[in-house]
Amino acid sequence: MKLRSNEPGTLAFTIILISALFLISACKDGSSEKDDALAKKEQANRELVINFFEQALNQKNTAWCDHVVAGEVVFHRAKHKGDRKGLDHFKEYIVLNTEQFPDLRFAVEDIITEGDKVVARFQASGTHKDSGSVVETNGIRIFKIVNGKIFEIWEQIDDVAVLSNIPELGLMAEPEEGEPEPEYSFYTGYDLTSVDKPDLNFKSTQELSK
Repeated sequence: MKLRSNEPGTLAFTIILISALFLISACKDGSSEKDDALAKKEQANRELVINFFEQALNQKNTAWCDHVVAGEVVFHRAKHKGDRKGLDHFKEYIVLNTEQFPDLRFAVEDIITEGDKVVARFQASGTHKDSGSVVETNGIRIFKIVNGKIFEIWEQIDDVAVLSNIPELGLMAEPEEGEPEPEYSFYTGYDLTSVDKPDLNFKSTQELSK
């Protein structure tokens, strides 16, 4: 028997169908809004990191850090003695770099964002003020962004390229018999006693890439 549209069963089915379609549409709209919000957040984080390299590192504008770097920021540097904790210590790191390499410049070559993390691959170059040696190196930094501020940074940099390009420092040379090994490098706080002594024939990643 064919049901008429005004029969109770047909009406109930129609109401259920319309409700289901409405819920599906609402879920899609909610998901789209979340995706848009995440995309905007990731874009803002990306721009923040790009500005960090330009303002804080290239322009040496430590005052800029007061607005975009968290007061409790933690800076992890691979193979270096201890972490730099707090905004003041972080700005001190920038000042030390500037003192040793007045023309130090960073160029971001790749950048990837994922949620609250931003990964930047960069090249850095500068002239060591005492020796006049030009240093070129590369590295990767991972930034954690919380509420629009840089909360944590992890860095991996080619220190061998830095040290080997400044032979005047003698930091890559084997110490004479009876002489103590140097504990730190010229500016980074690199703990040379915490890692195995490098092979003197060891080449930097830049040399290997040529």
